[in-house]
Amino acid sequence: MTTGTTYIFSKGGGQITYTWPPNDRPSTRADRLAIGFSTVQKEAVLVRVDSSTGLGDYLELHIHQGKIGVKFNVGTDDISIEEINAIINDGKYHVVRFTRSGGNATLQVDNWPVIERYPAGRQLTIFNSQATIKIGGKERGHPFQGQLSGLYYNGLKVLNMAAENDANIMIEGNVRLVGEVPSSMTTESTATAMQSEMSTSVMETTTTLATSTARRGKAPTKEPIGQTTDDILVASAECPSDDEDIDPCEPSSANPTRAGGGREYPGSSEVIRESSSTTGMVVGIVAAAALCILILLYAMYKYRNRDEGSYHVDESRNYISNSAQSNGAVIKEKQPNSAKSSNKNKKNKDKEYYV
Repeated sequence: MTTGTTYIFSKGGGQITYTWPPNDRPSTRADRLAIGFSTVQKEAVLVRVDSSTGLGDYLELHIHQGKIGVKFNVGTDDISIEEINAIINDGKYHVVRFTRSGGNATLQVDNWPVIERYPAGRQLTIFNSQATIKIGGKERGHPFQGQLSGLYYNGLKVLNMAAENDANIMIEGNVRLVGEVPSSMTTESTATAMQSEMSTSVMETTTTLATSTARRGKAPTKEPIGQTTDDILVASAECPSDDEDIDPCEPSSANPTRAGGGREYPGSSEVIRESSSTTGMVVGIVAAAALCILILLYAMYKYRNRDEGSYHVDESRNYISNSAQSNGAVIKEKQPNSAKSSNKNKKNKDKEYYV
């Protein structure tokens, strides 16, 4: 059974911060987040991901009035999604899963139904130049108190990395490692299931880009996400061909960070399965085109057969008239004056009787 690394955040709060290297900060069109927790708090910040200074993009997982929710902004407006039915501040262990694709999002708590959020209007899609992941919310004024387990964000298992003393991790405040939680609902065991359970209706594709830390002054524009293959793997060292306002960059050769000789973490590179909606649409278009071609061919076939039938009928009539003339038959014509002549002869005969 898969288990997750667990930290206890005590009274007074604490924080675990992961910082991406300056030349390896990803920009994403889609994100996935999963974490297990237990608490009795009504207000707290669990996880917050921020972009580089001055950009303003962020993603925050929080508890508000005893309900779990996520708020994010990728350049347009703050977008929120919340599970209002599940009780999560009861001290029991819960797992929350979140996905984002552009401005669209899904949220699921434990085995509750998946909640979907599709904001109205035009939305930007890129979470630009992600710089830090902060766990515990100490800086936000609502420090988390309780247990956090098995954090997963876009391929990064930050709590595992913290337990292995990763060079990019900083721990401060009242935070204590307590080992692993043997739970069937840990986030590591559910991370792979998130794709099939949640992302079918909302995930289009994920393109991970490395960007500089400043935006241009031009107005942002948005273009549809291009069609890709079913499975794509894009490294964060790739320079952007973004639909938002990102400065050009040079390809980075930075490698994923190793934790003190430990195993290599995938960083921001991950495999995302594209939604089947694009494939279904293409298949539908091809089928409709084939049907139109078949109907056209059938109409042409029927029209051709009708012309051949008319030709055969006319030819048979000509053949009958020609054969009659060749046999010596004479076509009789009606003589309109024959009746008058017969009547006149009859009158003449009558006159002879009186002479």
